[in-house]
Amino acid sequence: MDLVGLLIKRKNIKYFEHFVVFIIVIYAGNTTEFTNAEESWNDPIGMLLPIVSVATLALLKGVRFNQKYFLLLIGFVMYFVATTLYFGQVHPRFFGIYIIRITSVYLVVSALGFRFFEVYEDVLYFLSIIAVVFWVILNIIPTTFIEFLRPFEFSSQGNEKGNVDFNVLFYTIGNYTLFPDSIVHLGGLPIIRNAGFCWEPGVFASFVNIAIFSNLLRNRFKLKNNKHLIVFIIAIGSTLSTTGYSLFILLLMFYLYNQEVYKVV
Repeated sequence: MDLVGLLIKRKNIKYFEHFVVFIIVIYAGNTTEFTNAEESWNDPIGMLLPIVSVATLALLKGVRFNQKYFLLLIGFVMYFVATTLYFGQVHPRFFGIYIIRITSVYLVVSALGFRFFEVYEDVLYFLSIIAVVFWVILNIIPTTFIEFLRPFEFSSQGNEKGNVDFNVLFYTIGNYTLFPDSIVHLGGLPIIRNAGFCWEPGVFASFVNIAIFSNLLRNRFKLKNNKHLIVFIIAIGSTLSTTGYSLFILLLMFYLYNQEVYKVV
């Protein structure tokens, strides 16, 4: 293969890496029946999409199963057998779910290594920009924007929507009528909390905090010209989540701990 062909192939693999991590992140957000198919097994396409995507990445990267993987698998099988005997009930779907998850995690970590955090950060940066833009528009013209997005609903929420009204893959509209906690009143001004692509704001904030942690480590705690960090901080602020703010404070302490004393002062 010539040099140009090799570069094109590497570029395509890079895009596919981002696609796989994007799939993992969206499924972790778990706001629709489609993304919940990993647990419910009710939607064959929703269930197979992450499995096929991760398996394809592993094949492209030449991943092989090693002794540690099989030891982990044996340990889980022993745990499953022990709990089955203890409770006197067999749950084959529970067994299948965790076998798939253990295998998927092994394949992704083996394929990407530490690069996973770089790709994860890129994906969260993209999703955070969308979340912040949509959140601003939602708070300016809530009714109009909600009705504009509704026809683009991705999958469904099932018979009981819970705290989610609908999801458009990249963004979640909360069920603000039934769950008033999704709206915070600051000085009499109602502000809709930003749930991003997740089922609730605290979860979205947690994902963003992980991206900040990755960003600090990869950039060796440099804040200057760090556009990813700026977007992440704005995204966390928009969630109005005590969980998100608490995690962010811990990250601030982590940052200060890794600075020279005169810089902290």
